[in-house]
Amino acid sequence: MGAAGATGPTGLTGPTGPTGAAATITVGSVTTAQPGTQATVTNTGTPEAAVLDFAIPQGATGAAGAAGATGATGATGPTGAAGAAGATGATGATGPTGAAGAAGATGATGATGPTGAANGLNAYGGLYTTAAPSLSLSTTAQQVTLGDTMPETGVTYTPANSITVTDTGLYDIFYSITLTPDTADTITVSPRVNNTDVTGASSVHTLDADEESTFTKSTLVSLNAGDIVDLAVTATQAVTAPVSSGTGAVLVVKRLN
Repeated sequence: MGAAGATGPTGLTGPTGPTGAAATITVGSVTTAQPGTQATVTNTGTPEAAVLDFAIPQGATGAAGAAGATGATGATGPTGAAGAAGATGATGATGPTGAAGAAGATGATGATGPTGAANGLNAYGGLYTTAAPSLSLSTTAQQVTLGDTMPETGVTYTPANSITVTDTGLYDIFYSITLTPDTADTITVSPRVNNTDVTGASSVHTLDADEESTFTKSTLVSLNAGDIVDLAVTATQAVTAPVSSGTGAVLVVKRLN
């Protein structure tokens, strides 16, 4: 073969080709690689439609941040169920009884007190009735007829149907009377001193017609020598009230000092 000839002149520029389609880039996956490795980008698509997958290494752990403020205290939870009671322990043995102490010396005899009344009361007396009188009652006090007398000392039975005390002192006044009104009514029984009701000593019963009821009470009263004690009954309307037969009414006075 002979030697190569000289290069010929440049030819004319050819016509421009058609415009190609625009390329696209899309982010595919992003994964975390191990710390210390290199970051990588891989095109899993085509040159014209690139899909880039990134692998980015994990960074080193940062320093711990400052502690946050304490949160508010939460609501108290419900109380739990009570636990089962433990078994009762065994009863301890009873200790021995200690020896009796020596008897103390006898104290001196106290002074003799004053001699009391022979019968235990300074004065006493009483009236009663077995005659079963019939009382015609109204709002005006009706004295109870008490024709029978009891043993007495320090009192007299005058005027009639009453007890007059001889000495000043504290007295116990007791009365009892059983009545049966013929009409429904409220009846009041009161002991009196010098024709005045004794305060707080009245007995009040509201009764039906023909209803039997016993009025009774005991009271302490300070009386002066010569005071007269009797028993009286009132009603809120006119009514007849027989006293029960037997010992239907009684009035007793006892001096206590």
